[in-house]
Amino acid sequence: MYKYIDIKYFFNILLFFWVIFIPFKNAFYQASTVVIGLFFVIYLIVKKDFVYLKELLFLYKDLVVIFILIIISMTMSNLLNDVSSTKAWRLEINYIYRYAFIFLSLVYFYSKNFFSRKILVIFILVSLSIQALDGVYQSIMLVDFFKEKQGSIFIGLTGATFQKNAFGLIVGVGTLLIFLLIDKKKSFYVNIFYSLLFLIFLFCTLFSHSRAVWVALSVVFILYILFNVKKIRLVHLLSFIIFLTILSIMFYNIEPLYTRIELVLNGHYAYRFQLWEHSLNLFNQKPFFGWGLDIWKIYGMKDHSGTHNVTLEILIYVGSIGLFIYFVFLVLTLKEIYVNKDFNILLIWVYFVIDSQFDQSIFSGKIFLSSLVLLLFYTYIGRIDKECDIDMNKLNNKFAKIKV
Repeated sequence: MYKYIDIKYFFNILLFFWVIFIPFKNAFYQASTVVIGLFFVIYLIVKKDFVYLKELLFLYKDLVVIFILIIISMTMSNLLNDVSSTKAWRLEINYIYRYAFIFLSLVYFYSKNFFSRKILVIFILVSLSIQALDGVYQSIMLVDFFKEKQGSIFIGLTGATFQKNAFGLIVGVGTLLIFLLIDKKKSFYVNIFYSLLFLIFLFCTLFSHSRAVWVALSVVFILYILFNVKKIRLVHLLSFIIFLTILSIMFYNIEPLYTRIELVLNGHYAYRFQLWEHSLNLFNQKPFFGWGLDIWKIYGMKDHSGTHNVTLEILIYVGSIGLFIYFVFLVLTLKEIYVNKDFNILLIWVYFVIDSQFDQSIFSGKIFLSSLVLLLFYTYIGRIDKECDIDMNKLNNKFAKIKV
């Protein structure tokens, strides 16, 4: 019994460190990823739990099939093209051990009651809050606390990440999560704490200068209002109008924010139109299987790290066949959300999808992909809960028959 508790406690420590170090993308993140994978494999071997794992994979057979098809599309694209001077094969291997394997580990250990949804939410909030507080520190000291990365409210906050858009993605998620948590019925003091966190996340989101995150959050908040239109009262409407008025005043009077909006209104999108046009030209040359992973460094535009559009990135790397597979995966995910009636999860997916149309990478973005692993976990973990409910009902029926 005590041995089991120790193992459970040890896994929670590993999970905590993995979540904490996702935004840092450092050696601790890499190490925690490997250790969780090794822990999973060793536990399986020691417990000889392969039959249970097989049943678990069968429960998620649709995801397993889609993932295999994604890997096949990557392999075909890499084999059909010269990717020897890129990290194409490494990115494909990373997909397996860094993301798919971690997702399977999370599902497995959750089903074994090693951790709960609530504790993982706490880990995520701690991780996001560390980055937000680092952003506040950077706004005052002009360097972040951990890496001494330069940043300010004038040139944009980066926190401990490598650049503004990555930081914007993180604190934007924090803004959205806290907003959804405040919506729950909690004690007055808890909601005060959440409100303070919301203001900190919102400050960092605004001064990350990430316009993609601004757009994504704006769309999500509009959808939230539409989903809850019947619940809206006069006090909510007045609060929203006051909040919108304050934001408008800030954007008009604070030069860095005004400048970013003015650039958008004047048609300046950081060369994105040129990037997208170049990406379409590449896709037209190899429309079915694409050019292979990580070829942007060879055929992409100089001084730009990527397409700044996940859809176009998929088309370039794995072609229209690969895009179709990803589309089927997205449809399955939307179906899962609809079945579970979890519209908060839908809002978070909308946030990630919109942001990915202007930034991020679906193949090499460590922060983006690790965040999606966590989001996938919360999207699909309902199947485990339903299986537990079914088993409990069977057990109750069995006992009822015995009593009769």
